[in-house]
Amino acid sequence: MATSDSPILHAVRSTLGGQPRVVLAVSGGLDSMSLLDAASRVVDSNKLVIATFDHGTGKAAREAVCLVQSRAASLGLVCESARANERLRSEAELRRARWDFLRRVALRFGAVVGFSPGHAAC
Repeated sequence: MATSDSPILHAVRSTLGGQPRVVLAVSGGLDSMSLLDAASRVVDSNKLVIATFDHGTGKAAREAVCLVQSRAASLGLVCESARANERLRSEAELRRARWDFLRRVALRFGAVVGFSPGHAAC
């Protein structure tokens, strides 16, 4: 577990903490779940909205959404989720659908989208 002065918590605090409200995109993978836990420790819960998207690629994708929803609930955080309503065939379609969802959530909550370093903004 990271201590209150850890480089990870410092980086998350300095990146997300100054925003009025953040939609944190969480996939359910190890890196994004770690980011979720760190953000929950350093960002006020009323400024943090967790967002997770099921690309419709199968059981693992559904389970990842359930994992994110469960962890966000256990931390007392708002969690928004959605599922693709069409079959997505390419990485570009997967990315477009995910970012469309994240932008809708950000607009609804008056927030900016935050993402883990491995996810590129578009």
